[in-house]
Amino acid sequence: MASNSPFGVRVKPEYQILQGEEMIIWTAVNFKELLQRGKEYFWPRPACCPFCGSRIWGHGFVWRYFAEAPGGCWIKRYQCCKCKRMITLRPVGYWPRFFHGSESIRSSLEHHDTQRVWPAGEKRQTSGHWLRALGQQVRKIIGLAMKIFPEGFEELIKRRRVPVSRSKRGVLIPQIC
Repeated sequence: MASNSPFGVRVKPEYQILQGEEMIIWTAVNFKELLQRGKEYFWPRPACCPFCGSRIWGHGFVWRYFAEAPGGCWIKRYQCCKCKRMITLRPVGYWPRFFHGSESIRSSLEHHDTQRVWPAGEKRQTSGHWLRALGQQVRKIIGLAMKIFPEGFEELIKRRRVPVSRSKRGVLIPQIC
C-alpha cells in the first residue's frame, strides 16, 4: 500500500521521505571549470542511493548560487529508482541554503570574536546576520550555558545543525558528507 509523502510523490511506507532531511553528497568542485562548462561539467556519479542502496538515474540540473559563482551555476541531481529520493551533488564546504562557504562564515565570526570588528571586505550586515542567528540557535537548541562563539558554534555542528541558520526549526547538516 502506498501513501503520499510530504513532497507529493507516492512511495511505499517503509521509504517515506523525511521532511527536512536532505540527501546531499559533497564533492570537490573546480568553480572556474564549472562556470566555463556549465551542464557539460563532469560530476562524479554515485554508485547507488546512499539511503536504500538501489540504483540511481540522472535527474537533471538545478540552478544554485555560491560565493565563488555569484551569478549562479548548474548543480547535478540524481533520483533513486526505488525510494524516489533526490540526491544533490554540492560543493564541499557549503551548507544547505547558504551562499557563503562554512569556512568563510567561521573565519568572519572568529575575526569578530578576536578583533571586535568585522573583516575588511566583508559586509557588516551579512556578518551581523550570522552572529545574531548563531546567538538564536545557541539559545534555542543548547541553552545559555556556553559562549556563543566558538563553543556554541562547534556544539551545534556536533549536533548536525547549521549554526547560523535563521530557521525556527533549524537546518540539519545532512549526514552524507
